[in-house]
Amino acid sequence: MDIYNQREHYWQQAQEQADRTCASGYDAASRYLYQLFEAYQFKADEAVFEQRFKRFVVANNSRKALLNRLKSLLL
Repeated sequence: MDIYNQREHYWQQAQEQADRTCASGYDAASRYLYQLFEAYQFKADEAVFEQRFKRFVVANNSRKALLNRLKSLLL
């Protein structure tokens, strides 16, 4: 499955996993986000990823354990 073409589904899955507020959910959410990042990079669409990712971070700002898993994307 082409992640970029399914990106809305992946963003939704990342949020659903984050909403589980447990370690396994955060692990799954971060996997989705790293896959999304690579897909956007492959399409040379990093700016769009960055905007969407910032919204995700704001929406999940209180979930420090999740944000810790995303540190390398937060640069």
